[in-house]
Amino acid sequence: HTPQKATLVREESTEYPEPAYVINPGEIRTQRNLTLLQKYFEDPFMSPLLAGEELLSQLPPIHVVGAEYDPLLDDAVALCRKIKSCGGRVRLEVIPGMTHGFLNLV
Repeated sequence: HTPQKATLVREESTEYPEPAYVINPGEIRTQRNLTLLQKYFEDPFMSPLLAGEELLSQLPPIHVVGAEYDPLLDDAVALCRKIKSCGGRVRLEVIPGMTHGFLNLV
């Protein structure tokens, strides 16, 4: 079995307001290319989009908080859909006007 790699749905966007978001798609691509971090993009415990149905169906109810201007928001939405399709209970809350990492700024 060849491990899959997590993919970012929204690689480029001009929809983000100024000032720029805390993390940008270019930084995400750079981090993916670092050899030391590569194993994390193939591990379902670090990249839950890679988890199989068996693992996702065993999760407790999940509350995912996303930011409107987060380049990873599409991944959060995809994860929630995948969990639901496996019979899991998940709630997605998107905070308007916020960027990636906003919870660290309070």
